[in-house]
Amino acid sequence: MEKNTIQVPAALLQAEVAHLQSNTRKKMVEQYGKEAEKIELPKEPYEKEAEKRVKLGLLLGEVIKEKQLKVEHAAVHKKIEEIAQNYQDPAQVVSWYHNNKQMMSQLESVILEDLAVDVLLSQMKVTDKDVSYEEAIKQDETQK
Repeated sequence: MEKNTIQVPAALLQAEVAHLQSNTRKKMVEQYGKEAEKIELPKEPYEKEAEKRVKLGLLLGEVIKEKQLKVEHAAVHKKIEEIAQNYQDPAQVVSWYHNNKQMMSQLESVILEDLAVDVLLSQMKVTDKDVSYEEAIKQDETQK
Protein backbone atom coordinates (compact mmCIF):
# COMPACT_ATOMS: atom_id res chain seq x y z
CA MET A 1 0.00 0.00 0.00
CA GLU A 2 2.86 2.36 0.75
CA LYS A 3 4.30 1.96 -2.75
CA ASN A 4 0.94 2.11 -4.54
CA THR A 5 -1.08 5.06 -3.36
CA ILE A 6 -4.58 4.93 -4.73
CA GLN A 7 -7.73 6.94 -4.26
CA VAL A 8 -10.44 4.89 -2.57
CA PRO A 9 -13.85 5.29 -4.22
CA ALA A 10 -16.33 6.68 -1.68
CA ALA A 11 -18.92 4.02 -2.50
CA LEU A 12 -16.48 1.19 -1.77
CA LEU A 13 -15.38 2.86 1.45
CA GLN A 14 -18.98 3.31 2.60
CA ALA A 15 -19.81 -0.30 1.74
CA GLU A 16 -16.82 -1.60 3.70
CA VAL A 17 -17.66 0.61 6.71
CA ALA A 18 -21.20 -0.80 6.61
CA HIS A 19 -19.80 -4.34 6.40
CA LEU A 20 -17.54 -3.77 9.42
CA GLN A 21 -20.42 -2.21 11.35
CA SER A 22 -22.60 -5.20 10.48
CA ASN A 23 -19.97 -7.62 11.78
CA THR A 24 -19.71 -5.66 15.02
CA ARG A 25 -23.49 -5.57 15.37
CA LYS A 26 -23.70 -9.36 14.90
CA LYS A 27 -21.12 -9.87 17.65
CA MET A 28 -23.00 -7.48 19.91
CA VAL A 29 -26.26 -9.35 19.33
CA GLU A 30 -24.55 -12.65 20.15
CA GLN A 31 -23.17 -11.19 23.35
CA TYR A 32 -25.94 -8.85 24.51
CA GLY A 33 -29.08 -10.07 22.74
CA LYS A 34 -31.50 -8.68 20.15
CA GLU A 35 -31.62 -5.23 21.74
CA ALA A 36 -28.09 -4.61 20.46
CA GLU A 37 -29.44 -4.53 16.88
CA LYS A 38 -30.97 -1.13 17.60
CA ILE A 39 -27.69 0.51 18.61
CA GLU A 40 -26.49 3.03 16.05
CA LEU A 41 -22.78 2.56 15.44
CA PRO A 42 -20.70 5.60 14.40
CA LYS A 43 -18.76 5.37 11.14
CA GLU A 44 -15.55 7.05 12.26
CA PRO A 45 -14.01 4.14 14.20
CA TYR A 46 -14.33 1.92 11.13
CA GLU A 47 -13.13 4.28 8.40
CA LYS A 48 -9.37 3.72 8.73
CA GLU A 49 -9.70 -0.10 8.71
CA ALA A 50 -12.25 0.07 5.89
CA GLU A 51 -9.94 2.22 3.79
CA LYS A 52 -7.05 -0.19 4.35
CA ARG A 53 -9.19 -3.20 3.41
CA VAL A 54 -10.54 -1.55 0.27
CA LYS A 55 -7.05 -0.48 -0.86
CA LEU A 56 -5.66 -3.96 -0.29
CA GLY A 57 -8.60 -5.47 -2.15
CA LEU A 58 -8.10 -3.17 -5.12
CA LEU A 59 -4.37 -3.83 -5.20
CA LEU A 60 -4.87 -7.60 -4.99
CA GLY A 61 -7.44 -7.28 -7.76
CA GLU A 62 -4.82 -5.65 -9.95
CA VAL A 63 -2.33 -8.44 -9.22
CA ILE A 64 -4.99 -11.02 -10.09
CA LYS A 65 -5.79 -9.22 -13.35
CA GLU A 66 -2.15 -8.58 -14.30
CA LYS A 67 -1.06 -12.16 -13.60
CA GLN A 68 -4.31 -13.56 -15.04
CA LEU A 69 -4.83 -15.73 -12.00
CA LYS A 70 -7.66 -18.23 -12.09
CA VAL A 71 -9.13 -20.54 -9.48
CA GLU A 72 -8.87 -24.20 -10.41
CA HIS A 73 -11.83 -26.44 -9.61
CA ALA A 74 -9.46 -28.86 -7.89
CA ALA A 75 -8.25 -26.10 -5.53
CA VAL A 76 -11.83 -25.28 -4.54
CA HIS A 77 -12.63 -28.93 -3.97
CA LYS A 78 -9.47 -29.38 -1.88
CA LYS A 79 -10.31 -26.34 0.26
CA ILE A 80 -13.84 -27.60 0.85
CA GLU A 81 -12.46 -30.98 1.89
CA GLU A 82 -10.07 -29.28 4.32
CA ILE A 83 -12.88 -27.26 5.86
CA ALA A 84 -15.21 -30.25 6.01
CA GLN A 85 -12.71 -32.34 7.98
CA ASN A 86 -13.31 -30.06 10.97
CA TYR A 87 -16.95 -31.15 11.23
CA GLN A 88 -18.66 -34.26 12.52
CA ASP A 89 -20.28 -35.01 9.16
CA PRO A 90 -17.80 -33.90 6.44
CA ALA A 91 -20.00 -35.15 3.60
CA GLN A 92 -22.82 -32.88 4.72
CA VAL A 93 -20.49 -29.87 4.76
CA VAL A 94 -19.18 -30.68 1.28
CA SER A 95 -22.75 -30.97 0.01
CA TRP A 96 -23.71 -27.70 1.70
CA TYR A 97 -20.87 -25.83 -0.01
CA HIS A 98 -21.65 -27.30 -3.42
CA ASN A 99 -25.30 -26.29 -3.06
CA ASN A 100 -24.60 -22.75 -1.84
CA LYS A 101 -23.50 -20.43 -4.66
CA GLN A 102 -22.72 -17.55 -2.30
CA MET A 103 -20.40 -19.64 -0.14
CA MET A 104 -18.72 -21.12 -3.23
CA SER A 105 -18.16 -17.61 -4.56
CA GLN A 106 -16.69 -16.45 -1.24
CA LEU A 107 -14.43 -19.50 -1.10
CA GLU A 108 -13.23 -18.89 -4.66
CA SER A 109 -12.46 -15.26 -3.73
CA VAL A 110 -10.41 -16.37 -0.73
CA ILE A 111 -8.46 -18.84 -2.86
CA LEU A 112 -7.87 -16.21 -5.54
CA GLU A 113 -6.60 -13.72 -2.95
CA ASP A 114 -4.31 -16.41 -1.53
CA LEU A 115 -2.93 -17.01 -5.04
CA ALA A 116 -2.27 -13.29 -5.46
CA VAL A 117 -0.50 -13.10 -2.10
CA ASP A 118 1.60 -16.15 -3.04
CA VAL A 119 2.64 -14.43 -6.28
CA LEU A 120 3.64 -11.30 -4.37
CA LEU A 121 5.54 -13.28 -1.76
CA SER A 122 7.41 -15.21 -4.44
CA GLN A 123 8.65 -11.92 -5.89
CA MET A 124 9.83 -10.48 -2.58
CA LYS A 125 13.44 -10.25 -1.64
CA VAL A 126 13.95 -10.96 2.04
CA THR A 127 17.12 -10.08 3.87
CA ASP A 128 17.89 -10.97 7.45
CA LYS A 129 19.11 -8.26 9.76
CA ASP A 130 20.27 -8.75 13.33
CA VAL A 131 18.71 -6.23 15.71
CA SER A 132 18.44 -5.98 19.45
CA TYR A 133 15.16 -6.60 21.20
CA GLU A 134 14.83 -2.89 21.93
CA GLU A 135 15.37 -1.99 18.26
CA ALA A 136 12.75 -4.53 17.15
CA ILE A 137 10.20 -3.12 19.61
CA LYS A 138 10.98 0.44 18.48
CA GLN A 139 10.55 -0.52 14.80
CA ASP A 140 7.27 -2.27 15.57
CA GLU A 141 5.94 0.78 17.39
CA THR A 142 6.87 3.15 14.54
CA GLN A 143 5.03 0.93 12.03
CA LYS A 144 1.74 1.17 13.95
